[in-house]
Amino acid sequence: MVVIAVVGGALLVLGVVCLLSPLPGIFFIIAGLAVLATEYAWSKRLLQKIPQWLNRVRGLKPNARTAAYLWVKGMIAKAHKAVAKF
Repeated sequence: MVVIAVVGGALLVLGVVCLLSPLPGIFFIIAGLAVLATEYAWSKRLLQKIPQWLNRVRGLKPNARTAAYLWVKGMIAKAHKAVAKF
């Protein structure tokens, strides 16, 4: 039980860290929840809600996705310019 909690927790933390970097953190989060779901009911409930959340994201209007994409792209461009000055 302790091993499952440690491994699942480590995968969740790794997933959150990866979300802040260019790595695909959602895969680590899902893996961590899957490991924790073998012991904990709360994790199993969260794991069952993921398909609903993904459907909501897919159902976003193209304008909302485009706006978010352009915002992120603009922020990256600003960061690149700031780094290039050094």
